[in-house]
Amino acid sequence: MPKPLSEFEANYSFGSLPGDIVEKRPEACLQAAGVLAAWATLDSNFLSLFVSLFDEPKAAAAVFVGLSSHAQQKALKAAAETKMSEREFSVLLAILKSQRELSYTRNKLAHWPWGYSGQIEDSLLLVDPTMLAEYDVAGVLFRDNLRNDKRPPWEKEWKDSPEPDRSRMLVYTSEELKEVRFNIEETSGNAGLLARVMDRGHLANRNNELFEYLCSRLGM
Repeated sequence: MPKPLSEFEANYSFGSLPGDIVEKRPEACLQAAGVLAAWATLDSNFLSLFVSLFDEPKAAAAVFVGLSSHAQQKALKAAAETKMSEREFSVLLAILKSQRELSYTRNKLAHWPWGYSGQIEDSLLLVDPTMLAEYDVAGVLFRDNLRNDKRPPWEKEWKDSPEPDRSRMLVYTSEELKEVRFNIEETSGNAGLLARVMDRGHLANRNNELFEYLCSRLGM
């Protein structure tokens, strides 16, 4: 699990050029890229699963890709309830639960600014963009107050200048990111297997072997 920067006696750098972060933390950036690439494959396998539930795959695919992520899950569950057995549907819910849990890290990597700390090796710093916006506003107000303060500079209160909230900067090590990538790949593989299960004519489905193998992977 990532830790907030507030638990470390360490500096921080964010808002750097991406090339600077890659140069300073190459392994962590490599693992982060792996997370994003694995997620794209997971999305593709969910598309295949959705399409497998319909007789018109081209139309189904067009509908699915036009939906938001949340709407895709709702559409997939709605379609699955009409096509899947109760046991198959429980497997789908387990896969969707795993996807939802993994999405928290993936979404941060995709949407939060990246940074690093000079004292924390082999790790990325992910910075809450809402906190950054609040910090920027606080900085503007602080400078306005200083400009409106008519006292000499040596009498002004500089010590109260705003600082970013270190509890909203998360430190992800390379190993943590690697584990997230592995879990996404596993969930992606499970989604792909379920898509093949729903292809009732697939050769691997003889005697329900593929589905039983999938259940064993999920411990169900």
